[in-house]
Amino acid sequence: MHIIPVIDLREGLAVRAFDEYDLEKKGVYRPDPIEQAIYFEDLGATRIHIADLDGAFSGRPRNLAIAEEIAAKTRLEIDYAGGLRTLESVDMAIKSGASRVIISTMAIRNPKMIGDAVQKYGEKIGVGIDCKDNRVVVEGWETTVAKTAPVLLAEMIKLGVKSFVYSDVSRDGKLLGPNYPVVEELLQLANGAKVVSCGGVATLGCIKRLKEMGLDGVIIGKAFYAGILTYEEAVHIGG
Repeated sequence: MHIIPVIDLREGLAVRAFDEYDLEKKGVYRPDPIEQAIYFEDLGATRIHIADLDGAFSGRPRNLAIAEEIAAKTRLEIDYAGGLRTLESVDMAIKSGASRVIISTMAIRNPKMIGDAVQKYGEKIGVGIDCKDNRVVVEGWETTVAKTAPVLLAEMIKLGVKSFVYSDVSRDGKLLGPNYPVVEELLQLANGAKVVSCGGVATLGCIKRLKEMGLDGVIIGKAFYAGILTYEEAVHIGG
């Protein structure tokens, strides 16, 4: 299972946002995202998740230059998420060095765009399924729709999507543990697609359980930044 550190970007800084991405309540740990990426690579990481918070709320990617610099200065695989709402923005992210892009809002608002992106880029396209109480949230986590995570995953698989990031945003940054029942349901429906869990990891036990469930990867943020877990410990259990 891949252990994937997250770098959340806000106004050019690497931050951790709390209370369901309330940007007025954010903590800055190692503010230079380039230094943070190099730090994780030095620990042995091969893949990171960049969450463009500015992009998620504005509707267009705002931190592609940072992704480009990380790609130039490291060998890390970069998953880029946030503000990817047009095929042109997907083009820009991939040209900036993203190994894969994670599209969320358009999976609800414009599924055709997802199909077009998959036809063009294949497995470089992933879909983010962000939820509260198993209801999908979009547009910077501000709008809740009726669709559930399993229903959306099944629809996206029909479009050829082979990679998913599931996040329970009500748990993100709160160390409450992942939403295991939903993760299990998604894995049962995945039909060979890769599923990554994001949000809530607080202990090595969380990582062990997710690995036993058969996830492709787990994205970890606050537990690393707050010193609750180390990357080395996480890899030892889950890698």
